Amino acid sequence: MLYGRTPFRGKNRQKTFANILHKDLTFPSSISVSLAARQLINALLQRDPVSRLGSNTGASEIKGHPFFRGINWPLIRRMSPPPLDAPLEFIGKDPDAKEVRWEDDGVLVNAMDMEDVVKENERSCLSILYWSKMGKGQSINRDKSGIFVSKGVHTQFIRQVKNQWGFKQLPKDVKYLGLPLFLSANKSKELAFVKDKLEARVCGWKSKCLSWMGRATLIKTVAQASPIYGMSAFKFPKGLGFRPFESFNEAMIAKLAWWVLSNRDSFCVKVLRAKYKVGSNWLQARPAGAASFSWRGLEGVRYILAKGACHLVGSGDNILVWRDPWIPNLPDYLPQPRDNVEPQCLAVAQLMNHDKLGWDENKLKDLFNEETVLAIKNIPRWSREQEDKWVWLKTTSACVIITLRHPFIYFGNVPLARAVWFGSEWSIRSEGILLQNPMSLIEMLVDPPATLGFNGAVKEKFLLMGALILDQLWKLRNAKVHDGRSVKMNHISRELSVRGREHWDIRRIPQSSSIPHPSTGWCFPNHGVIKFNCDAAVGGSFSCIAVVARNWRGEVVLALSRRVNTTIPLQAEAEALLWATHLAAELFMDLVIFESDSKSCIVALSNRLAGVS
Repeated sequence: MLYGRTPFRGKNRQKTFANILHKDLTFPSSISVSLAARQLINALLQRDPVSRLGSNTGASEIKGHPFFRGINWPLIRRMSPPPLDAPLEFIGKDPDAKEVRWEDDGVLVNAMDMEDVVKENERSCLSILYWSKMGKGQSINRDKSGIFVSKGVHTQFIRQVKNQWGFKQLPKDVKYLGLPLFLSANKSKELAFVKDKLEARVCGWKSKCLSWMGRATLIKTVAQASPIYGMSAFKFPKGLGFRPFESFNEAMIAKLAWWVLSNRDSFCVKVLRAKYKVGSNWLQARPAGAASFSWRGLEGVRYILAKGACHLVGSGDNILVWRDPWIPNLPDYLPQPRDNVEPQCLAVAQLMNHDKLGWDENKLKDLFNEETVLAIKNIPRWSREQEDKWVWLKTTSACVIITLRHPFIYFGNVPLARAVWFGSEWSIRSEGILLQNPMSLIEMLVDPPATLGFNGAVKEKFLLMGALILDQLWKLRNAKVHDGRSVKMNHISRELSVRGREHWDIRRIPQSSSIPHPSTGWCFPNHGVIKFNCDAAVGGSFSCIAVVARNWRGEVVLALSRRVNTTIPLQAEAEALLWATHLAAELFMDLVIFESDSKSCIVALSNRLAGVS
């Protein structure tokens, strides 16, 4: 919120009035004032009452300013300041203990006299504890609470808190949620207990004497011993000697780093961004000079985010053209300048038209090479009110997905996959076939092992069924993860059998045989209805869209085509369908039908219309 001195404050009342009437508003350069805060202050301090913020609708107009975006006003109304005579409650306090209460803007903690600095510290701590209780609706349990102090804290204050509140002082080696609360300079020694815990799980096992089930049990017990919380909070030094755990540790830290970069709505993220002054160039910024161990871990995984983090263009005001990544289809998501063009400090908004609904092609051609211009034109449409934000391009959603992937998850490392392969007509035991890399899986399908005893015709059928099995497993995985559908083994076997028979029968049909194909043609609409057919043809640097309209007799009413600046097939189909709807609206056609060969566009439009109705 706003805090500090008013900008027109003078030595006395007359000087303050004179500053209000004549002094221009300036902002100090020593502190960072956001653009929204500057706009709010300027709007509130307008000398003309008519143009002043709030002069039209009052408080509602002020609360609608972008500076107050995200403020929960009903929650603030329900809050009340701490009463001056309300004691601070403790669970399980001694009946003989004196009350800690507020009186005359001071705090009575004991009969003894204390120094002013100790009183001020006491007042601050009590205020924090009281508001913590009010905000969370909880009371403080003294038996489960403790304090720790840093250098420079007055010993009298420490003694007073321990005696009056009953809090115990925490030792330096105390742990919280299984991790050291205070870390020394030797981080490897402090976190060595993680390595010891993992080694203790493995110690005593002899892999050469283990069955496949025994090895699976060993893997599960080691995985359960992995400190997931610790690996998502600290970057362990050199992975503590375990390379796979080092990679997983970096992936978990990268998730928190993504929250910091994308400015997630979290109190922890807001504190970190404010403390370390995180800006839009954080991925390229120098490491902080004096930073905590946790923050240095976040800075150590920025290279992971740099591989897939890109700006989603909205208004374009907060994206610098040459510094920030914002073009998805280019290396490092950065533009390439034309020959003899020196990069200048430009915002992406300066490359748009005045209405911010399209690009200024003349500026694009003057600044960038042809490849960059084409990539910029392929950026999906945006809204003028949309804010610039970060998106993650390496996955289908705008977040970092942390998973442990195995290249052969669809061959032998999952019970369902093993069951499907064993249920084939050759009863293949996939767990007995060792694969070194993904390419070896393809080689195994093309050239099966000699132990299987396949000849020419059987090899071809094995390759066909192997491809169908992999495709089926992939679809089942997506259905389970995204739709939550259950998997039934008998349905899988039946569908694989049907699909395999269809593909194999097609290959057995002679080339000279004539197969009757069902005739397809254009269908006439009902009487008085106009049918629009739209399509797109995608080229190397642009696309062409066409719209044809026919009446109920099949007569052509109109036929138009034009060029669009995109090479994305789905976007070109959507442009054609959008153009057809605009033409129908401009010609005041009430009864119309739109046909397109893009199922995604038709389904999206149908769902939108169903929601409106």
